[in-house]
Amino acid sequence: MKKEVFTLAEDASHVGSVTDPQSQDISKTNQPSPHPSPIGEGATQFCHCEGVKRPSQSHNSCNMNEITTSNAPHSPRNDTKRTYRPNVLSSYRLKNKFSSPFTLHPSLKQKAAFTLSEVLITLGIIGVVAAITLPSVINDAKGKKLKAQLEKSYSILGQALSSAQNELGYTINYNNTYGNTPFKDTYIKQFANTYDCRNEQTKTCLTDTWRPVEYKTFNGNELYTLRFDDGDFILQDGTFVIMELGDNRMELTVDVNGKNNKPNRWGHDLFTFQIMDNGKLVPMGADGTRTDLCDSKSSSTENGVGCTYKALTDKNYWKQLPH
Repeated sequence: MKKEVFTLAEDASHVGSVTDPQSQDISKTNQPSPHPSPIGEGATQFCHCEGVKRPSQSHNSCNMNEITTSNAPHSPRNDTKRTYRPNVLSSYRLKNKFSSPFTLHPSLKQKAAFTLSEVLITLGIIGVVAAITLPSVINDAKGKKLKAQLEKSYSILGQALSSAQNELGYTINYNNTYGNTPFKDTYIKQFANTYDCRNEQTKTCLTDTWRPVEYKTFNGNELYTLRFDDGDFILQDGTFVIMELGDNRMELTVDVNGKNNKPNRWGHDLFTFQIMDNGKLVPMGADGTRTDLCDSKSSSTENGVGCTYKALTDKNYWKQLPH
């Protein structure tokens, strides 16, 4: 470990003297030591003149003092004190960039900042990007939610159909169920806490079973159909179910997010399933069902009835819905 020693010379003529008699010829010269300074980084040199401790300014500013240090291990034969002139030590001070009391504090220095025009331009760019991307993000989120509700409704309606068939003891299809009131009542009974509209034309249920003003076609046109006139009921979570038990078909149409929630369009939140001859519930648009009524350019008053299968299987379906 390096040892720093600050001593006061006897008088000015002894500056650079050596305490070890055997080394007096070494210290008689007042030249700086060729060895590197043992004073570590961050050290400050001082003169001790007349008992006052102050920084030395030059070699002549402290005629009774010098800074000495020992760089060798302490021993009787090797106790040489090397003398360093103040101007030599000052180079270490500059090299290590010691702080000045007049240095400006970092917190008071001027900091870079944006101008008002730059901020406004940035906000304008962000607004344009948001206006372009935000609608697609919102529509994508809505599509995912409606698809999840559709899958849930499909599962619930299918389970209730199987339970009703087990209770009745026969396969439910058009041939043996047409006009069969026990099937309708038995099927509705499979759901807990339902509200049976019993063809009431009210705000709670459909206002008109042929021209329901609450609903539109796939592309937003007026809807006219005979598929909604055989009963409707509301489930506990608000899901609205409409039954069709005649005209050579058996169908269940469901509004997955409730009649009072938009968009109320076939193929968007209103979907139709068909009960096949084997008693299975199949999404409309699958093989053996109507597959042609799911076109954004169609003018049919039943356009959208055939979209259910695509909504369940086509990953791009929800991104391409007509506005």
